[in-house]
Amino acid sequence: MQSEVVPDVVNTAELAVAAAGTEVQRLARALLRHTSEIAADVTKCVVEAVPEVAPLGIPDSLAALGESTEHNIGAILSMFAFDAVPTAIEPPAATLRTLQGTISAGGDLATVLRAFRAGHAAVWECWSTYVQRETESALVPSVLGYSSKRLFAYIDGACEQLVTRHRELYPNRGDQQAGPRTRQVALAALLDGSAADERAAADELAYDVHGYHVALVLAPAAASANVREALGDLVAAASPVRTFTHTSGDGRWFVWLGWDVTPTPQVLRAVATVATDGVVVGMGAAASGIQGFRRSHAQALETLRTVQLRPTPLTGVTQHCEIELAAVLVAGNADRSRRYAADHLGLLGARDESTARLRETLRVFFATGGSHKQTAARLSVHAKTVAYRLARTEELLGHPVDRHRTEVEVALLIDHALAGP
Repeated sequence: MQSEVVPDVVNTAELAVAAAGTEVQRLARALLRHTSEIAADVTKCVVEAVPEVAPLGIPDSLAALGESTEHNIGAILSMFAFDAVPTAIEPPAATLRTLQGTISAGGDLATVLRAFRAGHAAVWECWSTYVQRETESALVPSVLGYSSKRLFAYIDGACEQLVTRHRELYPNRGDQQAGPRTRQVALAALLDGSAADERAAADELAYDVHGYHVALVLAPAAASANVREALGDLVAAASPVRTFTHTSGDGRWFVWLGWDVTPTPQVLRAVATVATDGVVVGMGAAASGIQGFRRSHAQALETLRTVQLRPTPLTGVTQHCEIELAAVLVAGNADRSRRYAADHLGLLGARDESTARLRETLRVFFATGGSHKQTAARLSVHAKTVAYRLARTEELLGHPVDRHRTEVEVALLIDHALAGP
């Protein structure tokens, strides 16, 4: 009796892998010519997540990071396009410059590895979005699975090589990946006063907390806002200056500008008048020492939070001295404060351009001690214009401006802080 011949069983899993590999090659070859554009977007994501990896005080640090990012993305897409096996690669020169710049600015290996992880996440988001858009839906899971394994292998190998080079370049520093204190922990301990040794904690920041400081807190008001560019403009206005920068993880940037001596009013004015398109900036007062480091930061935070209570946050720099009283007044209950302002301003609280000019005129009139002449000079208008506006203001209030002055002035402060012009 002849034995039955069993036909070959098609290995569907192997076919799926082969199909996924072919599709990955096709997609990657199409993307290779866009490496520079992708690298620019990924670099922006990395800087937003880990600004310490491109310190402002290190010349060309951002260029080195961009070059490193472009090199790695090119290598990843080439690996995909030509079905190469992920192997440990020697870190490019730009990556080593990024490592050295980060460490010289007070960072460590862990900082650079965090940047690698942020870059990995950004590359994967770009790649997966592209795959889902350009690939048949039935193939998407296998294509993403195939490319994910290779991308992880590449990143793991790159990080291992970076750790090796770090040991060679800094044999006495250790890997610094899991030390008892990171810069983030040291900063938190300094800000909340829990540092057992404040001098040691300050040393870990590589920033002189014993000098004079002005703290800034920056937050994007729109998805397209370039916080780093705004920060660069602020630092340029303050230069020569030391800087310490930290991201909070929720999109805010904490910044300290430092000097050996008290910054002049001209320098502070230059910083306060920088145009930061799409970026809201709270600015603390100049202060010295560790206490000043904390206090100026607390003021900058309070300023940002108060400005962000507006329906449309005012972009640009707001100094703490401009909103301090309003911040105190609204700290307990912003809604109650809004009602107070509405009750005491009445028709003067209308949200139109003409009434906004009347409110501004009255604020300046109060600030100048009731001087028509000084109000006119500050607003760059004729004294008769001031008189007309004040008369119109009294009509809207229903009483003279000097009656219930305290209540009206407080209402104006609250309205300006929470509602804007």
